[in-house]
Amino acid sequence: MASFILRRSAAVTMPSAARGFSSTAARDLAKINIIGKVLNSPVASTTNSGRGLVKYTVLSQTHETKPASHFRVTVFADGPRRDQLMNLAKGTLVYVEADASMSTYLDNDGRKQATLGILQRAMTILRKPEEMEEDNKSSKKTEE
Repeated sequence: MASFILRRSAAVTMPSAARGFSSTAARDLAKINIIGKVLNSPVASTTNSGRGLVKYTVLSQTHETKPASHFRVTVFADGPRRDQLMNLAKGTLVYVEADASMSTYLDNDGRKQATLGILQRAMTILRKPEEMEEDNKSSKKTEE
């Protein structure tokens, strides 16, 4: 009997997947998290409205035998944040949290193409290239 009560109370206390009451409409959500290495030096530009923009590419590979994926990341950044992004070295291991969106366009041949837009919300540097080189050197020394 006690085991039945325990199971019953556990089922009751589990969080519900249903949305709680809210006076606002539910919104669609498209997020992407990427862990990978910066493939090239970031490129800075400015929008027509004068807003700062930085673009860079992250290379992510789930397994050595599988092909890598390239993600072009866009960031609206000014001031110190822009400076930090512009100093990202090629090969830096980063964790990127971003919003994702699909857009379509016609290419030069008139064919409809789709592209994935990634707008960075947050980025964490996990390891700089110098740290990776030091780790590789120390692991080679321990193997010898």
